[in-house]
Amino acid sequence: MADRSVEDDVLHLLDRVPTGGETTARCTSPQPRAPGGRTLPPFAADTLTNYEIGWKTSWLDRQLYVNGAIFWEQWNKIQYSEPGILGIFYTVNAGDARSRGFETQVLWRPTPATTLTLNGTYADARLTTSFCNQQFGCDPANGGQLLAPAGTPLRVTPRSS
Repeated sequence: MADRSVEDDVLHLLDRVPTGGETTARCTSPQPRAPGGRTLPPFAADTLTNYEIGWKTSWLDRQLYVNGAIFWEQWNKIQYSEPGILGIFYTVNAGDARSRGFETQVLWRPTPATTLTLNGTYADARLTTSFCNQQFGCDPANGGQLLAPAGTPLRVTPRSS
């Protein structure tokens, strides 16, 4: 991980490029049977690389702070749980995704007893590879099914907050 900081009286610039690997579960033996009775292959550990550059500023004799960051994340071998036989979920690798966006914070202290803040984030998180049936792939002629094409937004990531 790289982490650097440039400082002066008003502006702090930060950049980070951490990479995480095998932070979640991985399976080295066959999993329970999926619908249709076939055993699924083991799933692999996912990895996440986050590119980020940010800033922290103070203005008006430290009564106004404006902070922010721009980010780009690359997530490989996403782990996803699907329902199996008798409602038992099993884990699969659902392909790759990326998330890019920015976040900002404005903090104003008009008086020593009053602080007003405004925070916001915009994120565009999408699959970069198609997510297909883990047993048969994407080809319907072989029993496969395309579950989510590349470009599909990640449902658990809000676009803005």
